[in-house]
Amino acid sequence: MNRYAIIPIRDALSRVNQKVNLIGCVREFSPPRKSSGTDYVSILKIVDESYKDEEFSVHIFTGKLQDLPIIRSYNDVIILYQVKIVEFSGRKNADFNKRFSSYALFDENSCSDFNPYQASPGFRLLEPDMGFIRRKVHFCTQIPLSEGMGEYLLSLKQLKNKEHFDLVCKVLHIEKVANNTWMLFVWDGNDTPPLSSDVNLDNEEQNPLPFQIEQFSVPKDILCTFPRVGTILQVMTNDVHENFGLCFEGIGKWTKIRNMTCEIHLGLWRGLLLSSSRFRFLPHNDCAVLERIRNVNQRISGEEGRVPSWRHPLYLTDKLYI
Repeated sequence: MNRYAIIPIRDALSRVNQKVNLIGCVREFSPPRKSSGTDYVSILKIVDESYKDEEFSVHIFTGKLQDLPIIRSYNDVIILYQVKIVEFSGRKNADFNKRFSSYALFDENSCSDFNPYQASPGFRLLEPDMGFIRRKVHFCTQIPLSEGMGEYLLSLKQLKNKEHFDLVCKVLHIEKVANNTWMLFVWDGNDTPPLSSDVNLDNEEQNPLPFQIEQFSVPKDILCTFPRVGTILQVMTNDVHENFGLCFEGIGKWTKIRNMTCEIHLGLWRGLLLSSSRFRFLPHNDCAVLERIRNVNQRISGEEGRVPSWRHPLYLTDKLYI
């Protein structure tokens, strides 16, 4: 085999312990974290024409945080040189080694002049591979997507305490709230289930509920951009995601967060990322995205307007006539 030739993912599966060159559409990525050693690591899921019904994992190991790939869109293309095919517990994936592997990321704009929007140190695009890039970008824009569906998918109105689930949402904002902790503000147009506060009113004077739970405040110009219908859920990152906000390009994008959970904190719902959480950017024509946009538009145009959907007990009113 020509060591410089790009091969289909399907063919790479038969080359365990060999180095191969691959090109594929990035479908999923994990937030950057420290490996068990001194490296940083991120896991990508990629597809190509030979492997479009499944997804192939690529483990990227780098010595510096800024050398990890930062995905921008749902149809980004990555070209990988000299990644090693390995097998562990019956599953095959590619390992990117900082000593001999290299990569480059392309989108629809950067593929026209073959100038990647990000590349690892030492990457050099081989001339025979230029045609692969254009064809792959076209493939990524044409391949049908249904990433927003799944058996674990919930909306904000279906949250259950401590349950693991996937969430299709728009990431509105990210804020650093502690040295190693970030908070995402996400929205899908729904209201979270109502909660009651188990507080002994006799002790309210000694132990009052805080008027503001957060130890920080979001800038007013950011708050003014938040939607006025539906709950804005605050999602806390995991301890391993200390650099999350430095490597995330998803603000304003519809996103599928895979494998997260939630809890009740001081009488409010709070989302939690796990060390195994993953992210997928979604196009605006994804079926789950369209469903959420349609529900919001119907809600705004309906009789109830922006009134929260959970209005119980029924004897509470929301209108004042003078």
